[in-house]
Amino acid sequence: MALFMSKKRFFILILCIFLTSGCGANKSDNYIRVHDPTTIRNFDGKYMLFSTTGGSDDKGIKARYYSAEKGIWLAANDVLSEKNTPGWLKSLYPDNREKFWAPDLPFPDRKIMYFSTWSFSGQDGVASIGRAVGMGTTPNIDWVDDGKPVVST
Repeated sequence: MALFMSKKRFFILILCIFLTSGCGANKSDNYIRVHDPTTIRNFDGKYMLFSTTGGSDDKGIKARYYSAEKGIWLAANDVLSEKNTPGWLKSLYPDNREKFWAPDLPFPDRKIMYFSTWSFSGQDGVASIGRAVGMGTTPNIDWVDDGKPVVST
């Protein structure tokens, strides 16, 4: 009987250890929220991720780069934000509030990004695709808009 009890206790002990092994684990302080991430690109020997941002006070297209030294993703220069909204966008869609999404870098070896934007004015929505070219080295790439939409509806 004593042998049975010790096996039962051993099983319960192992089960408790297994069930509680993840308890107390917190979300990383380096957690970042991204929407519509693009393909991760390797520029200047550093991996970069571009994404739409979320939240009412966090608008635009953000860039992140992977720091191998720290083992985390860090913020790089914004691609598009309230500070650098293209002039053509402001004139075409005055009610646009930095509504950018779906960044895409289709060329693996070139710092060229296409992005989408939209505005609801009247009954119909209006959409455009813009293009920005990156200058500089990672993580300090400055993204400059072409000055006009590539496509507009």
